Amino acid sequence: MIYQGEMFENGSSIFQGDLDVFDSEYELRVHKHVECMFRGKKLIISPFNKRMFLGSAVEQGYKITMEGNSLGRYLNGPKGHPGDGEYDIYSVCKLSISGVYKRGGLTVTIEASTGAGRDVCFFTGEEYENRFVPVVVKVLFHVPKADLKEFLGFSDNNISGFLARIDAIA
Repeated sequence: MIYQGEMFENGSSIFQGDLDVFDSEYELRVHKHVECMFRGKKLIISPFNKRMFLGSAVEQGYKITMEGNSLGRYLNGPKGHPGDGEYDIYSVCKLSISGVYKRGGLTVTIEASTGAGRDVCFFTGEEYENRFVPVVVKVLFHVPKADLKEFLGFSDNNISGFLARIDAIA
């Protein structure tokens, strides 16, 4: 799915506009939307489940903070020729996920702090640890009210009651 959003690295905006947002039952992947390309910076977080934005989160919002040794990855690549498989890879060690509903939809904010990054070339098998200083990545994206059914996995039978709850938010 493509949503409007913004990505920051160490407090500086690195992209604003269309973001590709892909989620499964256990992870979320976010990167700049580019037709037919998977190049560039990508944040992958796990654990993630969009059901965290249901229940009392509609009226109260939702926020969770986690720490661990592998809560996802922050990638930059492929660099150079796509077939070379060169990437900058950072492990996410601290993660904050929040969501707030307004009448216009759901705004999701993700902040991830990483450990030192490493330089990897999958083609040659080379890997250089601690090549890059840790970074803080922040991603914001907005799921419009019209897209909530698809994003949250509702059916035609149960979306109307959920949207009524959003409409009741002042």
